[in-house]
Amino acid sequence: MKIKKRINILVSIFVFCGFFVTNVGAYVGPNWASSTESKPIGLYYDGYIQVAPGYLYSAHAEYSNGWIRFFEGSEGTHDTYKMYTDTYNGGGIHSKSYRYWDSLNPWAPSTQFRYGFDFRSTGIS
Repeated sequence: MKIKKRINILVSIFVFCGFFVTNVGAYVGPNWASSTESKPIGLYYDGYIQVAPGYLYSAHAEYSNGWIRFFEGSEGTHDTYKMYTDTYNGGGIHSKSYRYWDSLNPWAPSTQFRYGFDFRSTGIS
């Protein structure tokens, strides 16, 4: 009985550590984006993106800049369009942030957040 209890404890510890390592690993790297809704009633969204130009994406491409976009519904009403970080000029972290004010109308289409990164060739064949 004591052995079974110890095994259960060890398995629980390994599972917990596995979740912790997975979550930390998801945030490694300088290129990321986020959108945070204001609390408690969601008056606005704060969008943010950062990119490290020159950071390798693959052997043939590196990040050059990034963009964020907010819009409402599938038709894209109240669209901010793509808002870009600075273009590639080597080194450093480039970022873009934007506060998007949401509609208080409960029947309005939901707000959508999109982001993306642009790449340039490394010149390696």
